[in-house]
Amino acid sequence: MKIIKSIMITTISMTCCLLCANPVTRNYTFNFDRNTGGWSTPGYWAGKIKFVTGNARRGNGSIEVTTTEKRGQFFARGTIFGITHKYLSGQKISISFYVKGTGEFCAGALLYGRNGRGGETMNFVYGDKVQLTDEWQKVEYIVDLSEKFAERIAPIFELHGKDAVAYIDDAAFTHIRPQSVSISATSSHVVIPAGSPLPELMFNFSGSNAKINFFAIPADRRQLPVYTSAQSADNGSVAYTGAATFPAGEVAVVAAAEGRQAFCIAEILPAEEFARWDELAASIKLDNPLNILVLGDSLSDLHRGGNHIDKLVFWLNKHNPGKVTLRNSAIAGDFITRVEERLNWRYGKPDVWRLSDYRNIFARKYDLVFIFLGHNDTVASSRDNYATPANVSLADAEASYRRVIARIKQESPNAKIILVSPVASDVTKSRAVAENMVRWGHAGHIFGLPEHVTPFLAMLQKVAGETGCFYIDLHTPTQNAANRPALFDKGGVHLTPAGNTLIAWELLRSLAAENSPLK
Repeated sequence: MKIIKSIMITTISMTCCLLCANPVTRNYTFNFDRNTGGWSTPGYWAGKIKFVTGNARRGNGSIEVTTTEKRGQFFARGTIFGITHKYLSGQKISISFYVKGTGEFCAGALLYGRNGRGGETMNFVYGDKVQLTDEWQKVEYIVDLSEKFAERIAPIFELHGKDAVAYIDDAAFTHIRPQSVSISATSSHVVIPAGSPLPELMFNFSGSNAKINFFAIPADRRQLPVYTSAQSADNGSVAYTGAATFPAGEVAVVAAAEGRQAFCIAEILPAEEFARWDELAASIKLDNPLNILVLGDSLSDLHRGGNHIDKLVFWLNKHNPGKVTLRNSAIAGDFITRVEERLNWRYGKPDVWRLSDYRNIFARKYDLVFIFLGHNDTVASSRDNYATPANVSLADAEASYRRVIARIKQESPNAKIILVSPVASDVTKSRAVAENMVRWGHAGHIFGLPEHVTPFLAMLQKVAGETGCFYIDLHTPTQNAANRPALFDKGGVHLTPAGNTLIAWELLRSLAAENSPLK
């Protein structure tokens, strides 16, 4: 068995309580067939909201809104919290309601920004007031963030007038993105030393001579974003040349036009740390092109453009320019039997979750294949008091790993296959999330329980040894990391920028080791 002590990547999520971030493209609709859908009036605002039946535009019900007095004014204000979209700047968003009743009604939004001290700013924006009648009418407000920064948004409405009553149905939160417009990043993830300005980053827009807005957004909320703009060339190419300097941490450069956006993530390392990475990367010499395939879960699927896979590819290419290509086919929620089903899918079979992500996956031959799973394979559910893995038994997981490895060897006979262990999830955080789900009447799921992870690790090492695969241990370095609490988000599973950086370092270190699959 070839063992590389290093790290792991993966993605995570699960059946009922999928741990995956909302994509930037997600829209929301509220039909109010059974309840208020989460819309409410906090006590520090005026108004009352309740669900009613039999007074709907369509379906079973609507929400009834009535005004109350607050500081001499009669109004009602409602909102739904928790709608957060990554890199909102540059987007256009429609917030709309179908309404009838009495009084004046308007749609709007709460936009959240930052104050440069780590705190949050809050700004109300509204559309025009509309006089209500007994007929349903659509009231809409378009939030235009073409040249504005926001990192969180909450749709709101207001009803004005003494004793006013309104009925709301079919509310929607919709991104406005013309199908004829597209924009993409042609520059990949970059890493630079602190003190250096952001490099020129290239994007491509579907139109020529168009104004493209750029937002350089630091992950550190104590740093304010920087806004610039540029014109696209005749061929649609456009460069970010803001040359702004930021302290260590991540910076996302978002390019946006007409509601469409793309982004490129830069990581800024302290100078000494950058030199340490650079020295390690320089020790890896590639004589031939290296084509990499990643099969994983949400840990490798989330934060694309700046996760551990992107960092690894940057450093491999830095001293071997143009030699490394990547297909990252990690999918949030995956476990090994789901990967196998997708690899072996044939027409006529039931579709598998995100089947299209594996389209033509074996159209090319790979030199290196990472299989970064284990988090969803070992997750446990409150349905059986966390006694067994919820998605796949250990025996079924082992059998599936062997079949997946055999299939990869069949399709890419010369590929070096690396089995990567799951990371050591923060069980305390994960348990807290599970307990909260149970309190709300849902199944709870805990990731990283030792009684399920330990036998999985042993199985993975055994399979690696018996099938001639390499093995990378990410569990140990994440378990022993001095900054362990900082590696995971509040759910205890997904990686923070610090977690992605640690994983990338361990992967790079494994590929530079004496027993590296590259040697």
